[in-house]
Amino acid sequence: MEEKLLIPVENRDWQGPENLGQISGVSVDPSGYPVVFHRADRLWRYDTFTNDNVYQEEYKGPIKENTVLTLDPNTGEILRGWGNHTFYLPHGIHIDGFGNVWLTDIALHQVFKVTF
Repeated sequence: MEEKLLIPVENRDWQGPENLGQISGVSVDPSGYPVVFHRADRLWRYDTFTNDNVYQEEYKGPIKENTVLTLDPNTGEILRGWGNHTFYLPHGIHIDGFGNVWLTDIALHQVFKVTF
C-alpha cells in the first residue's frame, strides 16, 4: 500500500482544546484528523536532565493525563484521548500511511509503535 501525502489546511476559527501542556508534536492520521502529543504538567527546562542525560523527575511517575489527543479538524474538540500513565516526557509523533502511531519519549529514551 502506498503512503498518502496529507497536507494540512489552516483553520483560523479553530480554537483547539484548553489546558494542554507543552505540545511536543503534531501529526495527521490517515483520515485527516490532527493528533497532538503533549506533556500535560511536565516541562522541559534547562535542568530536566543531568549532564549524563539522566531524567531528573522520574520520581513523579508517568503522566496521569491522556497525552495523545485526536482532534476534530473543524472545531479542535477532543474526539479521542489515550496515552495516560505511559509517558514521562513526550517528544515526537509520526503517523504513517498505515495508521501506525510512532511516538518518542525523551525521558525514557524510547520509541513506541502503536497499532490500532
